[in-house]
Amino acid sequence: MRFIVMLLLIFSCSMGFGQRHYKVIAYISGDSLIAPETIDVKKITHIHYTFASVSKGAIVAGINDSINLLQLNSLKVIRPKLKVLIAVGGENGSAGFSEAVTSDSSRMKFAESILVYIKKYQLDGVEMHWELKPRGMFGNAFNSKDQENLVLLLQVLREKLDAQSKADGRKKKSNYLLSMTGSSKRQYLFRSKLNVAHQYLDYITLQTFDYKVQILNAGGISSTLVSSHQSNLYPSRYDSWFRFSVDKTVKEYINHNIPSRKLVMGFPFYGQGWNNTYEDYSGLYQWAESKITDDLSYKNIVAHYVGQPDYQKLWDKQAKARYLYNKKNGVFLSYDDKKTIRKKTLYIRRHRMGGAVFGDYRQDDGTLLKPMKNGLRYFRLPFILF
Repeated sequence: MRFIVMLLLIFSCSMGFGQRHYKVIAYISGDSLIAPETIDVKKITHIHYTFASVSKGAIVAGINDSINLLQLNSLKVIRPKLKVLIAVGGENGSAGFSEAVTSDSSRMKFAESILVYIKKYQLDGVEMHWELKPRGMFGNAFNSKDQENLVLLLQVLREKLDAQSKADGRKKKSNYLLSMTGSSKRQYLFRSKLNVAHQYLDYITLQTFDYKVQILNAGGISSTLVSSHQSNLYPSRYDSWFRFSVDKTVKEYINHNIPSRKLVMGFPFYGQGWNNTYEDYSGLYQWAESKITDDLSYKNIVAHYVGQPDYQKLWDKQAKARYLYNKKNGVFLSYDDKKTIRKKTLYIRRHRMGGAVFGDYRQDDGTLLKPMKNGLRYFRLPFILF
C-alpha cells in the first residue's frame, strides 16, 4: 500500500498536480454586444475584454464597453472569483502606444487613464497588448526607445495598481492584475525586454499559434505560400523550413529567464487553411496556390469539413497536431481538436506553466473548452499517514 501511495505522489509531482490554480483565460471581443448567457463561465477563471485603444496619450473606451463590461461583471454572481481585465491595444488599437510612453509625464498620464478606466468599470486589471513592430507597422508610430519605454510604463503601472489595491483594501490574492501578451516570434522576445519587464507582470499570455512559413520578397512581403501546422506542440519531421512549435516558443521564454509559472499558453479556437497544395505528405508543408479566407472557426470546420467526403482526418504524431487534407482539390486545414487540447494541457502541467488562454470564445461550441478545463483541473490527492 505504501509503495502505491509513493508512486501516486511521484506521479502527481511529475504531472504538476500540486499546482492548484491554473488560469483558463478567454478573450472576449467588444466589437458587438455580448450575450453573457452564452459564456460557460464555470470553466473560465479570467476574461480579457478586447480592445481599448490608445489615443492622445490615454486609453479610449469603445462604444460597447459600458454595456459589455456590466454584463461581464454580472457573471461574478455565478463565479465570484472571476477576474475581468481590459486588454489595451491590439492590431488596430496600438497606434498611440509609442507616443503615450515617451516620457515620465506621458507614462504617468497613460497609467492614470488606465486606472480611471479600471475603477469606472470595476475591473480586476489590465493587459498590455501592444503590437510592438519594428519600424512601425499597421500604421503604428515607432520610436527607437519603445522597448525601454515599455518597461518603464509597466513599472509605473505596477506601482499604481499595487497602491490602488492597498487603498481599496484588496487582499494580496485579489490585487489588481497586470499582464502582457507575448509574441511567438523570437525577435519580439528580445525587442520587448521581457526578461526585465516580467518582474512587473503577473503573467504573460503567449501567442503560441499562427505559426506559418513566410518567404519574403525584396519588398518584405510574403510572396510564396506554404501550408503548415498553425499551433503544433512540437516540431514536425515534415517541416524543413523554420521548425516552429509551441514547445520552442515556451522554451525560448524560459531560457530568457522568465519563470514558467508566468507563462500562459495560447490556444487557437480556429484553423488555418490553404487551397491546391501539393499532395506530398498529405499537403503538409507544401507549396499552395492560396490561403482559405472563409470562416475557419472550430465550429465551422466541424460543420463543413470534418467527416465530409474526400477529407482525410490526419494526425502528425511527432508534432502532436491535427490536420485535414483533401487529395482531390488540395485543400489543407490545420486546427486544434480535443486530442490536441489534451496534449497541450498535459504539457502545461508538466512544465509548471500558468495556464491556458484562448480566443475568441464564440468560435467554439464548448467542445474545446471542456477538455481544456478538465485538463487543468486540480486533483487533490488524499492525505495518508504512514
